[in-house]
Amino acid sequence: SWYNTYIVKSGDTLYSISLASNTPLSDLVEINGLDKDSYIYPGQEIIIPRPEYKIYVTKMNDKLIDVLKKMNITIKDLMMNNDEILLKEDQLLIDKN
Repeated sequence: SWYNTYIVKSGDTLYSISLASNTPLSDLVEINGLDKDSYIYPGQEIIIPRPEYKIYVTKMNDKLIDVLKKMNITIKDLMMNNDEILLKEDQLLIDKN
């Protein structure tokens, strides 16, 4: 699997989880369907990408060449690590480093 799960503890914030997991806050909120001001609660499960994977959540009007540049990968790598590539908004794409 490309991710680990984290169970939120009392006092946690998205920012503190992003720091502890060395994950950019923007990645953490995007892959969990949250925004940076979302309320999180003890017992909630948060998905954290494993360090050996790159992730990218597609934006409206993304083009394949732009995604490849942003992820710094080849089309072959992108295709090898993703079952389906639609380039619709909010699609999660992964690549193993």
